Amino acid sequence: MSLADDRGRETAQLKGKRAAVLLFSYYPADVRPRRAAEALVAEGMHVELICLRKSPEEPKREVFNGVHILRLPLRRHRGGAVTYLAQYSAFIASTFFILTVRSLRKRFDLVHVHNMPDVLVFSALAPKLLGAKVVLDLHDPMPELMMTIFRLRSDSLAVRLLKRLERWSIAFADTVFTVSEAFKRIFTSRSCSADKITVVMNSPDENIFVLRPPAASSARRSRRFVMMYHGSILERNGLDLAIEALAAIRSLSNKEERRNRDKVALTPVPGAAQTGDKKIYVGLFSQRASELPEERIIQGQFW
Repeated sequence: MSLADDRGRETAQLKGKRAAVLLFSYYPADVRPRRAAEALVAEGMHVELICLRKSPEEPKREVFNGVHILRLPLRRHRGGAVTYLAQYSAFIASTFFILTVRSLRKRFDLVHVHNMPDVLVFSALAPKLLGAKVVLDLHDPMPELMMTIFRLRSDSLAVRLLKRLERWSIAFADTVFTVSEAFKRIFTSRSCSADKITVVMNSPDENIFVLRPPAASSARRSRRFVMMYHGSILERNGLDLAIEALAAIRSLSNKEERRNRDKVALTPVPGAAQTGDKKIYVGLFSQRASELPEERIIQGQFW
């Protein structure tokens, strides 16, 4: 049997089924949930998505690329712990009520929940009891994120509570997605077995970014090996390891290796501005990068 036959059978199994998507963010601006929801639509599923409403100008209800969107009159605000708790609680209570009512009218087959918060997954209690499968998509490890935002110690009561909530949330879900092997190692070290988590990386949309071979002229012009990083410059993402690696290359003693080391460059392309402790990390990162010799070309903006 061919791969095309397998693909067709899988599509037929999903066609006509109902999926709910929960997202404490803005849609369609948040790319990962958008690609996931539109992928379900492409497989023939009816997708209902509940998210935040960024401004009164955004329609409360909308169908965007086949996804049926309901925007709640809530916005995301940065602040203290009480602010986060109030926002999360309001959204969880609202989505729990909406999903329960909709499930009683017509059952869902799938509920896809994007963190943060991890405990948003419990809004899917009624659909799960009625037979729906629940997917928890962990974009970030919440304990580490809150440690960065609020400067918490790893052994603090709040962090220990967040780790326990993470463990309960993962246990409630039927399966879990996360964005990288590094995050998978974090979750499996404290919350579940490795076979429960599947890595689904954030990747370019091939309909927009078409893979093309490099131009021959540019390949001849520069033989430098370039490592490019795109994303937030955060301590938990470990970008400082790249700087340490470049420094280690400098210490190579072999003549051939010394020639090759001059062809290595790092190009950070930050994806978001940084504040607070994040800004401190960016400053340390930039300082460490400036200590490299001139042949270690560092391009990009550190902001």
